Amino acid sequence: MNADEYRVYQHRFKLSPADKLECARLDNRLPALKQAVQAAAASDLAQAEVDLYKARNRFNDLNC
Repeated sequence: MNADEYRVYQHRFKLSPADKLECARLDNRLPALKQAVQAAAASDLAQAEVDLYKARNRFNDLNC
């Protein structure tokens, strides 16, 4: 485990197992959503931004 991974581990230690799992899923999902916003056509941009906003909001609500 490198320093960044350990810092995240310490921060999430107090979370419930379900929240830890959701944080891990969001860790994997957020980069893909960011790329989707960058690659989205004008007609799909608004929905891509909404999806990214919701994921980031959930990430923050969980205190990941």
